[in-house]
Amino acid sequence: MRIRFVFFVCLMWGGGAASAAAATLTVCSSGCAYTALQPAIDAAAPGDTILLRAGQTFVGNVVLRAKPASSSWITIRSDAPDSSLPADGVRLVPSGKPGANTSRSLLPRLLGQGGALKTTPVIRTAAGAHHYVLKFLEVDGAANLGFETLITIGDDTTATPAQDIVLDRIYAHGDPYKGMKRGVTLNGIRTDVLNSYISDIKAVNADSQAIAGYNGAGPFRIINNYLEAAGENILFGGSDPAVQGLVPTGIEIRRNHFFKQLSWQNPILPAPPTPGIAVSSASGSLTAGRHYFKVVALLTTDSRTVVSVPSPEVSALMPGGKAVTLSWTAIPGAERYRLYRGTTAGGESRYLETSGAVTSFTYTGASEASGTPAVTGTKWTVKNIFELKNARQVVVDGNILENIWQAGQFGYAFVLTPRNQSGTAPWVHVRDITITNNIVRHAGGVLHVTGYDATNTSQQTQRITIRNNLFYDIDSVKWGGSTAKVLLVGEGAADVVIDRNTIIAANSTVVYAYGSPMMTGFVYTNNIARHNTYGLNGANGRSGSYSLDMYFSGAIVRNNVLAGGTASLYPTPNAFPTVAQWDASFANAAAADYRLLTSSVFYAAGAGGSVPGANIGTLNAALAGNVVVPDPVVDPPPPPPPAPGNTAPVARPGGPYSGTKGTALVVDGSGSSDADGTVAGFSWQWGDEVVVGAGDTSATTIVGSAWTRVSTSGAAGGVALHNPDKAAAK
Repeated sequence: MRIRFVFFVCLMWGGGAASAAAATLTVCSSGCAYTALQPAIDAAAPGDTILLRAGQTFVGNVVLRAKPASSSWITIRSDAPDSSLPADGVRLVPSGKPGANTSRSLLPRLLGQGGALKTTPVIRTAAGAHHYVLKFLEVDGAANLGFETLITIGDDTTATPAQDIVLDRIYAHGDPYKGMKRGVTLNGIRTDVLNSYISDIKAVNADSQAIAGYNGAGPFRIINNYLEAAGENILFGGSDPAVQGLVPTGIEIRRNHFFKQLSWQNPILPAPPTPGIAVSSASGSLTAGRHYFKVVALLTTDSRTVVSVPSPEVSALMPGGKAVTLSWTAIPGAERYRLYRGTTAGGESRYLETSGAVTSFTYTGASEASGTPAVTGTKWTVKNIFELKNARQVVVDGNILENIWQAGQFGYAFVLTPRNQSGTAPWVHVRDITITNNIVRHAGGVLHVTGYDATNTSQQTQRITIRNNLFYDIDSVKWGGSTAKVLLVGEGAADVVIDRNTIIAANSTVVYAYGSPMMTGFVYTNNIARHNTYGLNGANGRSGSYSLDMYFSGAIVRNNVLAGGTASLYPTPNAFPTVAQWDASFANAAAADYRLLTSSVFYAAGAGGSVPGANIGTLNAALAGNVVVPDPVVDPPPPPPPAPGNTAPVARPGGPYSGTKGTALVVDGSGSSDADGTVAGFSWQWGDEVVVGAGDTSATTIVGSAWTRVSTSGAAGGVALHNPDKAAAK
């Protein structure tokens, strides 16, 4: 977490405090000091506020200028009163979106100019720009005005970087039909994206990101945002940094909702319905006989032409020298249409194109072009949700990652893979990544980690921790293919720790290892999952210890649940309940409530008798404030949040403990915590077997009737204390 300290210094003069007065600069279409934003930015001094008239549109690709050194902020915002806008720490959700809390009429609309500035961001920083806060703004990538980036912080060079820039409660979006390649580029120092709504970031035959960074040192905070993108919702790395040795560092990503629209599985433009057809009175060059037609919708985005699948075929029997008129229903987003013609059924091989989005066209046959209609419609390029190619010290906590399927890649929510993209940055690496308390749902796979760039020189991936997450509706077949595993680890990744996760997956394999060199420091503990076909496996291996020994040096695999698996194939201790026992272990799986019931046969299968899998109370506390409005058609409700002000405490008993006869055994529960306050007291419960030390076979005094002395080969001295009544106080 980055903490800013602000020091206030008052200079006393003549009995009063003297300070430079901050100015307020107003911008509106008429009647204000400024009619455009750029002159107001140019005139602003540190500490000033620029107020933009709510609901008005301001055209121009603006630049945040470098100002004299100062720790005072220049604020650019809507002039709507704070009382009508989301409060600090509350995500802005614009009208027209699920869970809307802000009318777009309260937000000034910033729009690019297009033309020669088509690829220029709507907002960008000058070299050395610093201490700007932008809030309560709509940044609009409207059709025909730009397809590249909405907001760019920093640049692609080694120039003086921008620093201390805050984007707070911003609505930034691409065009609903044409998309936008990038929402926000983070190439500066100390940059925050907070409480914002970034949507319709999507591209054809190109990657697109809601947030991306590759030439900024950090630190970065990305907190409590809705982030929607077809390519990668968040990406760090991918382009070689211009700054020698640069690795984006200190990245905090909390309480965001990462989302891909399910409609992106379909072509961008739907097929036109069956067109009407009639012989026209107009003269034409069509020959006598039957002619067959199909209609295709078209849209230009960036330099790409989007095509729909063709309409159903229609035909007309034509006299020679005549034309035919076709009519159809308009397709939303289509800019024009292409009409294909042939003289045999299914044999369309020539076409004419309309000059606009008309829905009726007289086809004379003159000036036809050669071509056949596409078999499939154009789709947005869909890849992963969260990807790191060059980053370190990253915390990903309390987020929801939703909807990812096999398309441009295999459909993993998290991809951690170092990439020296152009071969000029051999220092790139992915290290010290902590992924905790997140939900991944509706996905082909959860995680893909690789140790090295397979093409160019990179440094090794190290220290990846995946802990206390809930992964459900993970299904590689349902979400687009059959190749994704739940967790894919390979190519020499080191120190990968996967601990206390709840995995609800139909994939054939839970953990799959591949590649070389041998991987060290692999830990898989306290997780719960169905084993399915292969469980823990590897390329050219087989389930269990065989593959673990093949790919991991000294792997620690214990206290996991692999329902339906075979215990003899795996190290001990791990639990292998039946699938029926697994199905009976959750509070309400049909409603995505995956809290373990105390009646579950593996309720105490975790280390030291602890509850394995994710602690749902801890996870919900991290998610608090991450408001998600699910689609009831595709989403069961998320796990219920804890009652307000009553998050379940987390008990940590410490240990393991050992003692000496006649000496008090001291136990320590000080590691326990309560998210709502302090722990008021402790109630200790002991297990049902107490091992007696070597040689102490008869002298132990048993107090009460609950315990009995039993002989057992598992105890060091051959004797243990046993309590058959598990409910009795001990």
